[in-house]
Amino acid sequence: MRNLILLLALTGTAFWTSCGGNAPTELEDQAWEKMMEVHDEVMPKMAEMNRVGRELKALSKDMKEKAKLEQVNKALKDLEAASEGMMAWMGTLQQPKKLREEKSHEEIMAYLKAETQKIAQVKQDMLGSLEQGQALLEALQAEATAE
Repeated sequence: MRNLILLLALTGTAFWTSCGGNAPTELEDQAWEKMMEVHDEVMPKMAEMNRVGRELKALSKDMKEKAKLEQVNKALKDLEAASEGMMAWMGTLQQPKKLREEKSHEEIMAYLKAETQKIAQVKQDMLGSLEQGQALLEALQAEATAE
């Protein structure tokens, strides 16, 4: 009986330790997935941003009015900066598997929290510049057809 209790205690301890060992990894993976959801939501907007930028550039070639040209240039600059922000973020992002080789769980979670904040800012920059660019493009196109 004594051996059975000892065996059960050792088995329970081993099981508890093995499950506890996976919990940090699972938390890291969940944080990664949450962060990547934001990325996956806005990454497809890159094509739309490029389209709006190309159309704004095309309209600006024959533009004579300085104020409108400045608006277009600002919109193009904002679209480019948002696009570059996404590329820079993706270029420096480290996978959890790589992080686990060098960092503790706490350091990984802090890193993922910081990266989540960065991609949230990238999302805001992308959506804001796209909205402004689209509104300007629509206004300029409507103006061009009215003339």
